[in-house]
Amino acid sequence: MILLNTLGVLQSFDKNYRQTLFGLYKVWFVLAQAKTPMPAPLFKRFVEIGRVVLVNYGPDQGKLCVIVDVIDHNRVLVDGPSDVTGVPRSAIKMRYLSLTDFKIDIARGARLKKLKKEFEKAQVLKKWEGTSWAKKLAMRKKKASLNDFDRFSSMVAKKRRSYAVKTNLRKLKKAYNKDTNTNKKPKKAIPWYLNQ
Repeated sequence: MILLNTLGVLQSFDKNYRQTLFGLYKVWFVLAQAKTPMPAPLFKRFVEIGRVVLVNYGPDQGKLCVIVDVIDHNRVLVDGPSDVTGVPRSAIKMRYLSLTDFKIDIARGARLKKLKKEFEKAQVLKKWEGTSWAKKLAMRKKKASLNDFDRFSSMVAKKRRSYAVKTNLRKLKKAYNKDTNTNKKPKKAIPWYLNQ
């Protein structure tokens, strides 16, 4: 009796399995016929050896460094190179780093000499300074270093610029409206008591 029940379960499982496989085949066949392009990958930056990263926290905050080795899923070994970016070889937690688009071709655990050579060959610092991310960080750093008079001067300059833009825009609108209104016939005034 138990043997028969077991065989019945196995037969029904086999039937369901075949139906599932046939369904998957039909889906694959439809997609292949439609020739739909594959979706773009979700992530483009990965934690990998040679990936250039930005330090977000700690004494090296705001500096670039390169992942030299992955210690575990929480920490990586990074190196500046220390004489170029100022980040010594050390273990840093992943949550203190931001991955950039740049990657250099180095082997796992590369020495400082090889790392520096590849870093300069790839012109990482030059490419980094051209990104909007680096420009935004530089502006934020400059704004934080302003004193009270510099902040006041900046505010006055913004007000003057805004006033100049508004006055010129008003003049252009006035000239445009004047040109468009000359071609139209004047509207006849309708008394309020007839406009009901």
